[in-house]
Amino acid sequence: MKKILIAVIALGAAHPAFAADEDSKVYGEIGVGAGFGKTDLQFQNPTGVRFTSNTTTGSYINLTNKDDSDTSFVGYAALGYNVTPNINVHASHQYLGKTQAAGGAAFSGTTFAQNYEAEARGLFVGVGGNFDVTSSLFAEVNGDVGLGIVKASGTQGTRGIFPSASHSNFAWGVGGGIGYRVGKGVSLIGKVNYYDLGNADTALSGPNANALGMNTDERLETKLTAMTTTLGLRFNF
Repeated sequence: MKKILIAVIALGAAHPAFAADEDSKVYGEIGVGAGFGKTDLQFQNPTGVRFTSNTTTGSYINLTNKDDSDTSFVGYAALGYNVTPNINVHASHQYLGKTQAAGGAAFSGTTFAQNYEAEARGLFVGVGGNFDVTSSLFAEVNGDVGLGIVKASGTQGTRGIFPSASHSNFAWGVGGGIGYRVGKGVSLIGKVNYYDLGNADTALSGPNANALGMNTDERLETKLTAMTTTLGLRFNF
């Protein structure tokens, strides 16, 4: 991560000054777009591995017909400061949308769907570098670190429930974009960013699971990442 941030600073310093508004150091930015969430969904079921017809790995049942990516609405708001004409520091709130995933686990000839859902957001601080392509067009790169906030839950078949769990993880992101100055102090900017949000497991099925046809030690586990494409407006104050 340190190497990425150093590269961001070096790129900004090596190119002509960003001419958004020479007297404006503070800026705000808002944007919306599409997020492409990705999981590596795993089904922990230490008891169930003895009875499933799926293949298993240790205490995990290997899900069949797994669909572990999803598309969702995303949005962000950011506040930044131009340390130099082409290097900025910024803080942002990123709403990274909802990601659903699913797979099947078979018991006694019946396949039960394991359905997972996570909703994610992040609070980030970072550094960006930018340079002019033309007098109106500019390019930007950024690196960010912060807190990833994820709430995960799931269902099994028509009755089973994986209790929800909330996670606050170290998270990081990198990305870049192209901006166009539409007027004094106002720019339209398109961005592509990648975020790693860390652990996003559900809670264990727990002591009430037997009444729902589940074992008490089941859980859906995953690491959550997201790629976002957004279109936003930047306002220099």
